[in-house]
Amino acid sequence: MTIARGRGAAAGDPDAGDGRPRAGDGQGTAQPGNDSAAAVADAHRREWAFVLAATARVAGDIDLAEECVQDAYVAALDAWSRQGVPRNPGAWLTTAARRRAIDALRRESTLRGKLPLLVEPVPPVAGSSPPAPASGEDDVIPDDRLRLVFTW
Repeated sequence: MTIARGRGAAAGDPDAGDGRPRAGDGQGTAQPGNDSAAAVADAHRREWAFVLAATARVAGDIDLAEECVQDAYVAALDAWSRQGVPRNPGAWLTTAARRRAIDALRRESTLRGKLPLLVEPVPPVAGSSPPAPASGEDDVIPDDRLRLVFTW
C-alpha cells in the first residue's frame, strides 16, 4: 500500500512533497562543478527581472535591490559550483537577494539607532570659553556698519 504525499506522489518518490531539496539528494539537478557558470548565465537571462522586482518589493529601494540581486548572482556562482545547480534557480536567486535586502535594511536600522550612542559629547576644557555662535542676534559685532555689511 502506498501513501500519497504532496501532489499525489507516491511515498517513495523523491519529488514528493513541496519540491524543496531533501537531505542527501545533492540539492539540485547537476553535480557540483558541472557548468555552473552557464547555469548562472541562463538564470540571469531568464530570471533577472523577476528577481529584481521581488527584491525591490522587499527593499523599497531599486538601488539597494539591484545591489542585492548582483550579490545573489555572485553567491550563486560560488555555491552552485560547489553544491550543484538547484532545481529552481530563480527561487534560489530570489531568496538569496531578498535575504540580502532584509539584512541591509536591518543593518541600516541598527546603525541609525546606535550611531548616536557612538558619538560622545566632548567635555568642556577648564579655562576655555564656549565657541561663539555662528549667526543670529547673539553675534557680537561692535560697529553697526560692520553688522550691516556682514548681514547683507
